[in-house]
Amino acid sequence: MSVPAIWLAAWTLNAFFERVDWERLRRHGGIWLALLLVAVTVAALTLVYLAFRSEWPFQGNDLDALNVTARWLAAVLVLITAGWLAWRLWRPMGYRAGRDVAIMVILAFLVVMTVRYAWLATYVHGDIAREMLIYTQTTPDVPVVTQDLEMLSRRLTGGLDMVVAYDNETSWPFEWYLRNFPNKRYFGQSPGDDLAGVPVVLVGVVNENAVKPYVGDYIRHQYKLRWWFPEEYKDLRNPQNEYDLAFFFREFLAEARDPQSRRLFLDFLLWRKLRDPLGSTDFVMYVRPDLVQEIWQYGNLVQAIEPTQVANIYEERRVTLTAARSVGAPGPVQRAQGRGLCP
Repeated sequence: MSVPAIWLAAWTLNAFFERVDWERLRRHGGIWLALLLVAVTVAALTLVYLAFRSEWPFQGNDLDALNVTARWLAAVLVLITAGWLAWRLWRPMGYRAGRDVAIMVILAFLVVMTVRYAWLATYVHGDIAREMLIYTQTTPDVPVVTQDLEMLSRRLTGGLDMVVAYDNETSWPFEWYLRNFPNKRYFGQSPGDDLAGVPVVLVGVVNENAVKPYVGDYIRHQYKLRWWFPEEYKDLRNPQNEYDLAFFFREFLAEARDPQSRRLFLDFLLWRKLRDPLGSTDFVMYVRPDLVQEIWQYGNLVQAIEPTQVANIYEERRVTLTAARSVGAPGPVQRAQGRGLCP
């Protein structure tokens, strides 16, 4: 459906721009009307945003309350002033030309929002499942662990010949990430004695109990393998665990009346701040204890040094000098009292 909708939108926009009287807009200050309508839109959206969050003016004298009041007053002032000036420009221009300018302002706003959300989804949250566009996403932990394995292998073998064992839960995506490890070893759900002595073992949390007898003294670190957008919104069941559309709408209306729920909704809509944590499936990396010296993240390599073992270079170079002349009497330091100064 997306492709036909894109073609239909392109055809509609082309027909719209072909019938715009550009000369009339130029003569009557169409660009100034567009700028004023942008100011009106921003001011109106600011008021809607504040009202949606139940942030009302004149609610107190503290800094936050005064800030809200100032935002309300500024938005109202801009809305009234820009609206009045826009109306003064719109009248001589004519209804149709003014309407065309308003439509172009709306289109420009939609373009800006589309680019913004596309940028967030692609470059800011590309590997973080904060977008509903992403169903399941490999976490950033996976490439980080892969880089650590490559570094450890090069220190041990001079290449990527280190043995890395992994189970069925971690086989994807590690089957791809470990593609350059010729000695990688897949053991599925059935670990055996051949795991003993393996430098690194990757295992899903659900299979960890089966692996523990073979990696009892290994260094353990847990990571997230895949994560996904929270899906609590899909639960349409009532307290009796029955699917009930009426119950869903009642809950929806209750949240729409709740200021805190509205704030959380706006935080997600504008900034992609989530109310619930991301769902995830985790994995564990076990590293053989004698290898912790090769990669600092997995062990405490800094040995404590007793203070007595540290040589004091200043003490060794101490020189005692005898004063050539002394001023004042022996004893406590003498201090002259200054005029008009506190003692």
